[in-house]
Amino acid sequence: MGAIKDMNPEHLALLKHSIQEFNKWRADNWNVKPDLSGADLRGMNLFQANLTDTNLSSADLSDAILVSAEARSADFDHTNLTGAQCQGVNFSLSNMTRASFQGANLTGSSLQNCCLLEVDFTGADCTGALFNNSNLQNATFYDAIVKGANFDGTNVHEANI
Repeated sequence: MGAIKDMNPEHLALLKHSIQEFNKWRADNWNVKPDLSGADLRGMNLFQANLTDTNLSSADLSDAILVSAEARSADFDHTNLTGAQCQGVNFSLSNMTRASFQGANLTGSSLQNCCLLEVDFTGADCTGALFNNSNLQNATFYDAIVKGANFDGTNVHEANI
């Protein structure tokens, strides 16, 4: 396994300074893929942040507020989202291999067409979440709420639901 690439400190500083400025920078620099790999974003308010195509692998987003964020095609490989507020987040097409959503709120979120291998949803609220056409192989949903969640076309082989 190769070494984890260091995050871009300029991207992190911009995100921590202001979500509005970060989103404007994203709109003006649509061809740049932000690198926040390994970033400490614990408890950060990322309400409506544009995290599309962002590398957040191995980042710590525990207890962060991501409500209504846009995170399509992002990399959440080994990311800690324990206790995160993720209501209405669009995670479609993202890689979330071995991420942790323990105790997170994913109400109404879209996790369609995602790689969710070995993801831990223990105690998470997944009410109304969309998991369509995703790979949930070896994912864990112990004590999770999945009322109204959609798993159409999803690989749940060896998942613990």
